[in-house]
Amino acid sequence: MRQRPARKMSRQASRTGSLLIISLWLITILSVLAVAVARYLSTEVRLARYRISHERAAALARGGVYVALRILMSDLETLEPGNQVYDWLGDDWAKPGSGSPDDGTWVAEWPVDGADLLSGLARVTVSIEDEERKFNVHSVPSPSDIGSWQFVALETLLTPSAAAVALVDWLDADMDPLDSAQPANEEDEPTGWRAKNAPAARLEELFAIPGLRDDVDSSEMRRLLSVSYGLTAKPNLNTISPELLASMGLPTLADALTDCRQRGIRFAEGIAFIQTADQCLGSAGTLPAEEQGRLQEFGSASQTFTVVSEGLIMEKDGSGVDRPPVRVTVEAVVRRTACEPMVAPCIIAWSS
Repeated sequence: MRQRPARKMSRQASRTGSLLIISLWLITILSVLAVAVARYLSTEVRLARYRISHERAAALARGGVYVALRILMSDLETLEPGNQVYDWLGDDWAKPGSGSPDDGTWVAEWPVDGADLLSGLARVTVSIEDEERKFNVHSVPSPSDIGSWQFVALETLLTPSAAAVALVDWLDADMDPLDSAQPANEEDEPTGWRAKNAPAARLEELFAIPGLRDDVDSSEMRRLLSVSYGLTAKPNLNTISPELLASMGLPTLADALTDCRQRGIRFAEGIAFIQTADQCLGSAGTLPAEEQGRLQEFGSASQTFTVVSEGLIMEKDGSGVDRPPVRVTVEAVVRRTACEPMVAPCIIAWSS
């Protein structure tokens, strides 16, 4: 009879031990869950903070494009000395900031939080490039006119020469290959490639052309070629590079252009280009008759520009430590003239 209380106590101790183990397991599971939830919420907070910073940086970058439009329109509305109209590399859109010839960027920055100047920094950086200082790839008259100065210029700019053939074949309106060594462009050609046979809307399209993507540096194509000219636009003599002029068959003017710009001589609408060119040459003589006849193919006022705008958000956390910066870059092709059905100024292409 005296053994029953001992068994009862043993069962009670066993129950107490089981409850303790279960409680410990429950505490462990709840602790793991609490840590997991905390980490999840921490990640979500960081993602939400990054998303907000990204949207703010994107808004800054898009806003920079509209600032560039305002700068370009302000320049258009401001006549040059002598009430002349032209665009040149000394305009505010081309050389803002310190005024250094290599300084082609607008920069604006301010605190992320106006009430806390130490909270971080918001910055927008804008650069504007004249598209009409480049070679218009759509200017080659037709694939049959392979000896035209436009094709020769393209062939000079793109080496090897097969790259120029591939480019014109990509853009021309017919399905016949420009080079008999190239496969036909029909869709059912198993070993060939299909040409677009239409104008390019973006320069990036050219990077996919067989014969260009492997043999021509894409940065060189960006520097030299444009697909964004308006229908009536002409290369700008005040901004075009001497290298491009030489490739277009104007070596005498190309040689004189650098000195011309250093002396402050600029081509202006309404003033004879031949007289200005002779002024650039000075004692070197006059422009050859062949080059004089070509000057009508050029202009001095640009309408189409590429704007690259970067929005940057740099914030600090509660302890003052810098968070990783968030950058968003937007590139836009803008035009100061109307783009039907849009009125001037207009944005004809966006990318980010």
